[in-house]
Amino acid sequence: MHALSADNGEDLGRKPSSRIYTAATWRAKDLRAGGKRYRLGLDVELSNLVRDSLAEPGDFANYVEEHDLVERLRARAMELGREDLAKMIDMYIAEEEDQIPVVFGVRPNSRARNSLSQRFYRGVRRLLQGL
Repeated sequence: MHALSADNGEDLGRKPSSRIYTAATWRAKDLRAGGKRYRLGLDVELSNLVRDSLAEPGDFANYVEEHDLVERLRARAMELGREDLAKMIDMYIAEEEDQIPVVFGVRPNSRARNSLSQRFYRGVRRLLQGL
């Protein structure tokens, strides 16, 4: 009752026992959870946070191999003077393949769009054969 009177002074209301019971219930819930901040989900254990940030992001070796392949493809495209193909590869890797027609001035859902797609896939196939 001490904390209740500290918060409310002499104004304890009509049923001070109900207020005491409610305050005790919340205090018990806080103690069970490890504190009010834990109960409200405001605190996170540092060990979980550190473990999540240090976790390996998937298959690191596979990521390095894929990155190396993409860089070799881009370099080969630049050697052959195919800057357009290098740009398309960059856009595809950045998951912006839907913007390729816009960048190359081709209308979506047109024959020119299909030709552009074919040019990309054939160009990549040729680059892969040349590696």
